[in-house]
Amino acid sequence: MKKKFFKGTNDNMFKAIFTPKKNRELLKEFLKRSLKQVLPINLDELVILSSEIAKTNVNIKGKTVDILAETPNEILNIELNNSYYPALHKRNVSYIFSKYSEEVKVSETYNKMKMFIQINFTKGLSKDYLSLEIYTLKGEKTDKKYIDNLIIAEFNIDKIKEGWYNGDKEFDFVAALDLEGAELNKICEGDEYMELFEKEVKRLNQDHKFTEFMSAEEEEEKLKKTLIEDARNDGEKIGLQKGKELGIQEGKELGIQEGETKKQIEIAKNMLENKMVPEMISKLTGLSKSEIEALK
Repeated sequence: MKKKFFKGTNDNMFKAIFTPKKNRELLKEFLKRSLKQVLPINLDELVILSSEIAKTNVNIKGKTVDILAETPNEILNIELNNSYYPALHKRNVSYIFSKYSEEVKVSETYNKMKMFIQINFTKGLSKDYLSLEIYTLKGEKTDKKYIDNLIIAEFNIDKIKEGWYNGDKEFDFVAALDLEGAELNKICEGDEYMELFEKEVKRLNQDHKFTEFMSAEEEEEKLKKTLIEDARNDGEKIGLQKGKELGIQEGKELGIQEGETKKQIEIAKNMLENKMVPEMISKLTGLSKSEIEALK
């Protein structure tokens, strides 16, 4: 059986490569190339603010959910999304808005607030999305910016990779995240920083403790998906019963509602067992902290 190869699009692989101090120049170069169409920024004094780096050992509990960094003038929140779902954008902006609110409190004046940049590298977006879309908060009628210090940049990894296959080299470094084997070697060959990225990907894939940890992560993800599937099935059963009592459509909608609630509770229980903090569980499930505390 062929051994699984973990690509740079794996959340923990991404963080294990880019968060260590020894690879700080690699992160700077990756961001510099990725952000050249978004906003020219000086990354010389880039500092990672995340309280933890990616876990690389199955015996270590917990994990980070992003890379939060800053320069003297910007706050950068970097998210790697392995799949797209309707609530993904809401989830991603919730954190950058939270950091924006914190900056309001500590800044001397509103005029001295930093620029906030949310950077999403996302798989699973449809072809309706551009390779790179840049979002700002502005008026629909006048196109006038409401604030000038918030930018959201989303990279469509699938479309970028498809473009590379067709000869488009605009975002080679982003495409490299989702490649392996001969393709990874081809795209990185002759480029100092991308060759370093390839070397790190291969090194981590040969690290037994890291791959054991990654396999455990995948098992946890399978468990979550199973819980979600079971909750949906339960929701359908509830819907059928309510349908008899209230009418098919009304009962179906109520059943789906109850099934979704049960799903989030089961996911929250699993996260508690895996030592995740209530604050993060609340963000991911939508349950209140008091509801989560009651599950302990």
